[in-house]
Amino acid sequence: MTDDDKFNLKIFEREYDQAYEAVLNVSTARLGETSKDLIKSGKAVDLRRNIQVFVGKTEEECKRWVRANMERLKKYNTKYEVKG
Repeated sequence: MTDDDKFNLKIFEREYDQAYEAVLNVSTARLGETSKDLIKSGKAVDLRRNIQVFVGKTEEECKRWVRANMERLKKYNTKYEVKG
C-alpha cells in the first residue's frame, strides 16, 4: 500500500471558533478539478489536495458524520487510475 492509497482524514479543533473540522486528502480528478479524459490520454495526472469535508460543534459530531458518509469519503480519497 502506498501513501496515496491510505485513507487520510483528520479531525481537529479550530482555534478561532472552537468548532471541529474534518479534513480529507482527496483526488482532484474525483472532485472534477482534473479532467479524467486528460488523465486517460496521459496529458495530466491525478493530484491530491486536502479539503474540508465537514464542520461540527463537537469532535463526536464530526466522527458521527464521517461514519455516516464513509463510502462517499472513500471514493473521493481513492486516486483515479486508468486500467490497462
